Amino acid sequence: IGGLAAALSLLRAGIDAHVYEQARTLGEVGAGIQISPNASRILHRLGLAEKLAATGVKPVAVHQRRWDDGRTLLRAPLGEIVETTFGAPYYHLHRADLLDALASALPSQNLHLGHRLTMLVDRGDSMEATFENGTRVATDALVGADGIHSVVRRLGFGPEHPNFTGCTAYRGLVPAERLAHLNLETTAQNWMG
Repeated sequence: IGGLAAALSLLRAGIDAHVYEQARTLGEVGAGIQISPNASRILHRLGLAEKLAATGVKPVAVHQRRWDDGRTLLRAPLGEIVETTFGAPYYHLHRADLLDALASALPSQNLHLGHRLTMLVDRGDSMEATFENGTRVATDALVGADGIHSVVRRLGFGPEHPNFTGCTAYRGLVPAERLAHLNLETTAQNWMG
């Protein structure tokens, strides 16, 4: 998501940007994602307003509850209030839908799938990237947007040794049609404890 958004932004600024992705196909990764007005404003500028409106949901509030008794800890309005105040919508959508919107906006010749990075060489005024499939690319700049297990970061700066904080988040998805009969308000629900 970050790499595609960066490439689209660079292309809009007149810079020839390419995305090299290790996966052979772009597919569903993760679950839901929240897009705040600061982010949706940029995504709209990149030409994604229609796709976000078609696939995203604009929740009316975020509702945080206590895990053991359901008591409200915080309820903050979203929806129209946020859009009016900040000039852009707050969305919830599936990560795969956002990925699809970004990828479909990128010219196909700028997206290179099946390119697993194996080596980086810093030449001072340029970078050379070598991929598992034998492709070599020389570039003026390289942006590593390859996640928590970043190969770019490891090759450029050495291995990291993250420490588990002890915090865990559990998420779940339920198809909307299975809950339609409950006539629930469209809110973001966080049960905390």
